Amino acid sequence: MLSTIKQGASGDLVKAAQYLIEYSGIGKASGKFDAAFFNAVIGWQKKNKLTADGIIGPKTWAAMSKNAPTCSTSKNRKSVYTCAIQVLIGGLTVDGVYGTGTKNAVATYQNAKGLTADGICGPKTWAALITGDVDKQTSSSGNSSGAASSTSGTGSGQTVSGSKVINNCVHYLQWDSKWKNVKYSTHTSSQTIGNSGCGPSSMAMIMATFIDKKITPVEMCALAVKAGYRTYDNGTSWGFFEYVFKKYGWFGKFVQTSSIETLKAGLKDGALAVCSMNSNDNHFWTSGGWGKMAPVKHGEPVFAGCRVSG
Repeated sequence: MLSTIKQGASGDLVKAAQYLIEYSGIGKASGKFDAAFFNAVIGWQKKNKLTADGIIGPKTWAAMSKNAPTCSTSKNRKSVYTCAIQVLIGGLTVDGVYGTGTKNAVATYQNAKGLTADGICGPKTWAALITGDVDKQTSSSGNSSGAASSTSGTGSGQTVSGSKVINNCVHYLQWDSKWKNVKYSTHTSSQTIGNSGCGPSSMAMIMATFIDKKITPVEMCALAVKAGYRTYDNGTSWGFFEYVFKKYGWFGKFVQTSSIETLKAGLKDGALAVCSMNSNDNHFWTSGGWGKMAPVKHGEPVFAGCRVSG
């Protein structure tokens, strides 16, 4: 379920709500929950027989989800509802046009959620986007169909993008021959994924597990360079990990922590973690940089500072 928002709030959730109740025109949402929008929400709630308190909480979000029409390249191709989809998925130009880019992004999202990846935003996909409800036996457009799991239907030991799935998580090696010699630098070919791409390689595991099994360290390193998170000679900037989560706004919650208990709670809840390790571990980790994804020794997470995702 999307977070509760009320007067005084601002940001993408407000923009999405403004589009979902047709308060704003295409591409015009302000993202500000001001007095005028507060009154508009009250009016919309009254119309839909909800408690008219001007607060957008679970019941109001659920009503918005149910009222949203099917959007695709042929239905509501240009609409404020498409704007809402583009805002909620993230990483898209919010122009209200349901083109190929939006269709592909919706299909990727559907695949990650275990819905039929038809690229059509129907009732099931709206429910996943807004309320978090997912019926994995029914497609987003309402047609009965089989569906892939959030790990792309793979099981332990099967091959995914040239690597393996371990404990239902895609597992990559930074120094895999497929990409270890690929340049990861803004200025020299001596900096490669193999010797300096540990952070994006770790993030690639999470993205391949939850978003798209085709994502590898190559794509993540290219994204880091393009977005300016590749430093001149010191690997990847810390901000890259949060940037990825903001780029894929629907993907999950980003948490940065050095707390073992927070890490445990996240892993227990199904999250994945990228960990920055020290070297006091009998050389299990490198002396600097990022380690493998959420490793466990004797049932306990081993880390020294981590970024939890999921």
